Amino acid sequence: SKHLQEYQVFTSPNEIFVTSGSQQALNLLSIMPFPNGNENILVEQPTYKIMVKLLQLNKIKALGIKRTCSGINFEELERIFRSGNIKFFYTIPRFHNPTGATYSTNEKKQILHLAEKYNVYIVEDDYIGDLDLDSRADPIYSYDTTSRVIYVKSFSKTLLPGLRIGVVVLPKLLTNSFLSYKKCADLNSSVLSQAALEIFIKSGMFKGHIRKVKSFYYERMQTLSSVFKGYDSKLLTSAIPETGLFAWFHLPSYISSELLRNRLLAKNIYISDSEKFYLPDFKDTSSFRLSICKTEKEKIQKGLDLILEEVEFLSRINNTDKKEPLIL
Repeated sequence: SKHLQEYQVFTSPNEIFVTSGSQQALNLLSIMPFPNGNENILVEQPTYKIMVKLLQLNKIKALGIKRTCSGINFEELERIFRSGNIKFFYTIPRFHNPTGATYSTNEKKQILHLAEKYNVYIVEDDYIGDLDLDSRADPIYSYDTTSRVIYVKSFSKTLLPGLRIGVVVLPKLLTNSFLSYKKCADLNSSVLSQAALEIFIKSGMFKGHIRKVKSFYYERMQTLSSVFKGYDSKLLTSAIPETGLFAWFHLPSYISSELLRNRLLAKNIYISDSEKFYLPDFKDTSSFRLSICKTEKEKIQKGLDLILEEVEFLSRINNTDKKEPLIL
């Protein structure tokens, strides 16, 4: 609880649950009942691919609301909250996966206001809030005065993926129900992993590690942004974030991200096509996610060059105005 205060999450130990990664927390929250009696879950479109998959596997009715790098439509959000039988709204306010976008403070407060108005809970996935460069940027949870927000945090992304430690902070009304579902899932999360994390935090090594991680991803994202700004192509567009793990790119509607992905794989470049981030009713076949997690700064230029080369090639062969057939 003391560590969470650094993220402006003030709560008692009785409302904190350690889970086997944040994925377990999301799965349990999705299947358990909520005090508002509603059954449907609202997710941003696009959103975290595992969330899409677990909703499908658990046969939970999910609704979507479009989110772009410019945010969401609040009139649409209010309409869905009012009439959609929404149990909770799953949102990734900071460093959204897959777009990399971040909500402003006003947007966070507006989401919370509508949730309070229509008795909807918010599941706030703050999986890499540690990377935020703005010390004044707080989670939605910090503005909550009516026990409406469920805060989910992962230690896997910034510390060690194999550690499988996540944390969920719950309103008191949900603690007993969550505990019952958690015990049925695995009784308890790895004590060994928790002990390792405790040592890392108490020794001060966690803070030092986060400083390095912040610098690491900031430099890579800035390199990506700088290289991309140097291109004079209108075929590929993106609003690359200041930092984070992901950037979201848009192609012309006549170019399939799946086809682009398959061609790039042959050149040892991996992109995530958009399909897996969407519900069936929100398909987008002309966007893709690019991750800078495992790409050295020196290779970002080369990678983007090859991506743009393939995009231009696919544009030429799909040009409906061409009079002469293109010989391949």
